[in-house]
Parts: sequence; C-alpha cells; structure tokens
Amino acid sequence: SMTTEEPSVPDFGTVLNGEYYIMAFNSMADSYRIDALDEFASDPTVSMRDLVASVVPVDPAELDPDKADFNPSFTYVKEAKPLFLDVKKQSLAPDLDPEISFDMKSVTQKLTFRVLLETEEGVSIQDDRIMGEISGVAGSVQFMSAQVRDSSYRVLFSLKKTGNEGTRDVYEGVTNVFGLFPGNNSSDIIGAGILQLTITADCGDQSRGFHAGVNLSSSIRQAGLMEEFEDGSGYRAAKDAATFEVQSVLHISKDQIGPGDGSQGVEIWFDSDDNDIDIEV
Repeated sequence: SMTTEEPSVPDFGTVLNGEYYIMAFNSMADSYRIDALDEFASDPTVSMRDLVASVVPVDPAELDPDKADFNPSFTYVKEAKPLFLDVKKQSLAPDLDPEISFDMKSVTQKLTFRVLLETEEGVSIQDDRIMGEISGVAGSVQFMSAQVRDSSYRVLFSLKKTGNEGTRDVYEGVTNVFGLFPGNNSSDIIGAGILQLTITADCGDQSRGFHAGVNLSSSIRQAGLMEEFEDGSGYRAAKDAATFEVQSVLHISKDQIGPGDGSQGVEIWFDSDDNDIDIEV
C-alpha cells in the first residue's frame, strides 16, 4: 500500500533570545534579480543591508532591430512589477510563538502618462496604440532603506486610446518603476526625463512611422517623486503614484508630426527624426 510522507520542514535551528530584524516582501523572482539573497541565508557576514532588488535588463534580441534610438546612453530595463516590503524589529525567544504583523509599503511607483493626439483628416493611428519610453528610471532599490542611487535606465510601455477630448484623441499608458528622475535642463532633447513616442500612422493604403519626444523634467520635478536622504547618499520614492499629462497637443498629418495649435508652456513636442541630434555612444 502507498504511504504519503509528510512534507519535510527545514530545521533552521533554535532561535536565540534577542532582537531581530524581520523582513517581508512579495515574491517577484521572474521580475527582479535580488542580490545577496542566497548568501544572506548561508553567510553570517552578509546583512539585510546587502539585499538589493535590480530590474532585469531587456535582452537586445527582444528589441525591434529597426527601432530608432534617440537616447542611447540609457539602458532598457523591464518594467518594475509592483514590489511591497516591510522591515520590523522584533524580540524573539525560543519558547514563544511571536505575533508579527507587517505594514507592507510600496517601493515602486506607478506612473501614468497621458497624451493628446490630433490627426489630420484621413490619417489614423494603427491599432489605436503607440509605444512610449521614459528615461531617467532607477534600476535597483536597497531593501532595508528603500534607497535608489541610479537613474541611467529607461523603460518601454504602450499607450492605448482611452477616449476623446473634442477633436483630440486621448492616449494613456502605465508603467511601474523604482524611481524616476528629471534631467538637468528642461530644453534638452536627450537625457533623463524624456518621453519618446513611436507612432505608426495609416493614410489610405500607406503607413508611416513617426517619432516624437517631449522633455517632462519640469513636471517630474514638480511632482516631487523622489526625496533625498539627509546624508546625501541617495534617494527614496516619496510617492507611490503620479500622473503626467502632456499639455502640448501632438498633431499628426500624413507627412509630418509636431505640436498642435495652441500648444504652450515649456513641455512642447519635438519631431525626433527632424532633430539633428549629435549622439556619442
């Protein structure tokens, strides 16, 4: 006859009396590399402070080889899937069953981008969908402190048509990141804080690809997404969500793209293909 064995429970030994830091986070093994996690379990010299979650880089083979690149100094990473964690300091003793409750906080930011498109009569956007990328994204976060230090990445996401405002179509896309940083200069057309769109427009039996960019550094700064540590060692997310609505309308005709009538303010669309961008890789 068959006997079912009880699943074996690993013996982690007896917990000594003392105060312990206890960390909980949701499992996202396919979305992140978690540095030092295995070592932490086996090596007493590795501390919780060494635990860092890094977003997985995009395999270049996954990118369209014909995709135009207007910001090549930023590495593509996959979207940071929502990550929640909490760290508690707790007294533990060998003969007590501790009651531990966690207050899970998001260390990722959910960013929504909303743009207004105006198409000339006879021109339509293929599949009512456009591709976006935002630069100035953080690539990793330290678990213990929620600290991020880098902003040299960018993430791709799609924007879909969600409705209309008069004659304009509203497109919206969402992505999650560990942090988003502005560029130093709001008039730059490369660098951090640039939203780039790739648009395929149909006109009759012909289609044409357009590339438009807008520098959102001013809005990113005003949104107060990040706060600096007092000792200047890095930043942490100050908000878990933000929406960026580009005030400038993007006008698309069968042969050109650019800011629509009445576009004003700092954040104006530019035609990426038309800019003489001198890029050094």
